[in-house]
Amino acid sequence: MLKEVIDGVTHVGIIFPKGMDQDHDGEGNELYGIAVKCRMCGAQSVIHVRVKDYEKWMEGTHVQDAFPYIDSGYRELLISGTCPKCWDDMFGGFEDASH
Repeated sequence: MLKEVIDGVTHVGIIFPKGMDQDHDGEGNELYGIAVKCRMCGAQSVIHVRVKDYEKWMEGTHVQDAFPYIDSGYRELLISGTCPKCWDDMFGGFEDASH
């Protein structure tokens, strides 16, 4: 299993998704599953992305531009290492505050 730290976020593995035609989606795109461990709670999530998009991200493309098809909470996990639940626990109430 690969263990790599990228911009302070530990990517604990790159794996291929189960239940798909090997490592491709239905449109013929090669896929990576990026296993990322939350730095707050330790929960591990696997985020499936297209290889070509992963390579763009590693070359400096912003995560929202590289992976527009991924939920914003999981893009944040890739950026900060904080899972959606922990992010909401820390900051969820601030988004609704009017001032």
